[in-house]
Amino acid sequence: ALSAPQASGSGVIAGTSAGAAIMSTVMFRDALSVINVMKGHLRDGKEVDRGLGFVGPNLFVDQHFLKRGRFGRMIPLMLSRGYKLGLGVDENCAAIVQGDNVEVIGAKGALLVDLREAKTDPAQGVLNLTHAKLTYLDRGDRYDLGLHKINPSERKLRGQKLDPSTPGYKPEFTNDPFYIDML
Repeated sequence: ALSAPQASGSGVIAGTSAGAAIMSTVMFRDALSVINVMKGHLRDGKEVDRGLGFVGPNLFVDQHFLKRGRFGRMIPLMLSRGYKLGLGVDENCAAIVQGDNVEVIGAKGALLVDLREAKTDPAQGVLNLTHAKLTYLDRGDRYDLGLHKINPSERKLRGQKLDPSTPGYKPEFTNDPFYIDML
C-alpha cells in the first residue's frame, strides 16, 4: 500500500496493489514475465502505462516487491524512463509519502532503489548495471527524498548497535509484534 496527502493537505490518497502502482507517473500495467521486461519489452499502453503521479515525477513505485522478486522488472523500467529513485513496497506494509518524506509501516518493509550513481554500458547489448544502491527500509524507517537521507526507526535508535566483529557479540532477536489481521 502507499499513501500520499493531497496537494491541499486536506486529505489522504491511498492504494493497495495496483492502487499503489498508480501513485507514480509511470506504472506497470500488464507486464509479461520479468525476463521479457529485462529484455526491454516495455511498450507504452501494454506493459507500462501512465500512472496518476501522486508521489511526484521523481519516484517510481512498484508493489508486491520482495514477495514476488520484482527487482528485475523495476530496474529496467527505471533506466528506460530516467527514474533515479524507486520504492518497492512489499505485501502487508505501506509507505506514507508526505512531501519529500517517506515512512514505511506495516508487517515488512520496502526496498529503496537508488540509481543516482548507477552506470550502464550500452556496448554490452544486454541489461547491465553497476553502482546501484539498494536499501531495505524496515517498519518505522524513513527516507528523505530531497536530502537522500535514511532515518532509522525510533525502535532502532533506542537499541544498541550491532557489530558482529565486536568480542562477545550476541544478537538480540526481539521484534515488536505486528499483526496483519485486526481480529
